[in-house]
Amino acid sequence: MFSIVNHLRDLVNEAIIYKDDKGKVITLRENQESKCKNLTINKGNSNTLTLEIDTEDFDIHPLLKKGVKNLKKSPDYLIFCENKKIGHQTFVFSIELKSDNPDGWHRQAKAGLAIAEYLIGMLENKAKVKLSAEYRCILFHTKNETTKMRKKKKIKRPKVEYEVHPIFKYKFTDRPCNINHYLENLLD
Repeated sequence: MFSIVNHLRDLVNEAIIYKDDKGKVITLRENQESKCKNLTINKGNSNTLTLEIDTEDFDIHPLLKKGVKNLKKSPDYLIFCENKKIGHQTFVFSIELKSDNPDGWHRQAKAGLAIAEYLIGMLENKAKVKLSAEYRCILFHTKNETTKMRKKKKIKRPKVEYEVHPIFKYKFTDRPCNINHYLENLLD
């Protein structure tokens, strides 16, 4: 099987490979002062590659002009995932972490999908193969979060239900950010 995750790991700039995707968990963090604390995603049987692409010192959009309002958007993270139980399917998650005000997250999520498609396209060109992936956007947020949710770190949840964006047609969902999540529950 051709592993998009393993081949991308050899292809992308090491400056954007997220260091806290190791072992059985991915620990995501929002960079600025935030109510959205560290977010743990248990990987289960998944092979993952997490890219941190919303950093000030790295220009993920070098071909675009600087200073054009709302043009150079990107999500906080991209997670590429292959799960042994699912088969040969690759999932790509465009992840945004927000405190309180989730406005504008869809622009960031959509930009993340464009970046993921670009990376997979570059891999297709290099390897001379046709690849496919399932794309998802997830907003982790503190809106409507309760104190009980913050104290209770593990909340068992069924598989996540996704909506389809009315314009861009990608699948998306939102989840509370201050609890543990299971990657297998995010796959459908």
